[in-house]
Amino acid sequence: MTSSKPIQFVAKKVLHIDSEERYRRQPKNLEERAKDAIDHTYLEEEPSVGELTHLLVPTKKGVVRYVRSLFPCAGWIPRYNFHWLFGDALAGECSFLISPLSARRPRAQNQS
Repeated sequence: MTSSKPIQFVAKKVLHIDSEERYRRQPKNLEERAKDAIDHTYLEEEPSVGELTHLLVPTKKGVVRYVRSLFPCAGWIPRYNFHWLFGDALAGECSFLISPLSARRPRAQNQS
């Protein structure tokens, strides 16, 4: 297991993560016992905190895709017909004024 000292320090002191706790609870002869029980053993080395962190760092392409998803109008605004701007603004204003009015409509009460 390879990891750098600063990452281990941050994990242990700041985040209170003890990366060696698991190994202290394992029996010392675990690998030998596994070989005795099974003909062929496959032991995989655990990834370090640095390796896991490297997998979580976004790529440049991922960042660009995320920013574009925040502003979808950036894709169609260069092709927008600005002759429609007045009509779109008027439709937006009407929707803005009518929506709250329809939400405040009193409900019918049960009369018994």
